[in-house]
Amino acid sequence: MTEATRRDQLTVLARKAAVLNKNQQPLMAHEEVFQVAEVHPNKSISYKILSNPWSNPKKGIVCVVDDQVPNLKALVCLLSAVGLQAVPFDNPRLFLEYVKDHSISLAIIDLRMPDLTGLDVQRMLYDICPEVPVIIITGEQEPGIDRTIALEQGAIAFLFKPFEVTALLEAIRTVLPIPEEIQ
Repeated sequence: MTEATRRDQLTVLARKAAVLNKNQQPLMAHEEVFQVAEVHPNKSISYKILSNPWSNPKKGIVCVVDDQVPNLKALVCLLSAVGLQAVPFDNPRLFLEYVKDHSISLAIIDLRMPDLTGLDVQRMLYDICPEVPVIIITGEQEPGIDRTIALEQGAIAFLFKPFEVTALLEAIRTVLPIPEEIQ
């Protein structure tokens, strides 16, 4: 997939997320976190809860782990639009450190990252907190045995990028409350 195609797909996802925002309020109030990452590409994005000011903290925290900053932006935007708090991580090791000290309700983990695979992160997460639901996402169209392993390890969903927003929301709804009228 070319970088231009990836950008176009992320733009579509962000637009769909904006449509979901019933209050028509800016979804990227937390954009300064991403600007820091773009100005200082060696700094990891982590440890800052990003949320829509109209979100419901009782729904819990969703951690997004992906080494691609544009993917983090799009997913955080979408999660914010449906009223969920999100903590983004472009470094899986920082995510694993975070979950040692913080309670989370869901982890969305990319399958392919430079340091650790999504399957490694899933295994390590379950060693720390086995009850946390996991959604694995991937840009690979032929994940081979990885899909089977992720689901056997306990993932609640395995989604292919670019995934439909409804597919992601459907998977999230199995563990967190999101109003049904949000598609």
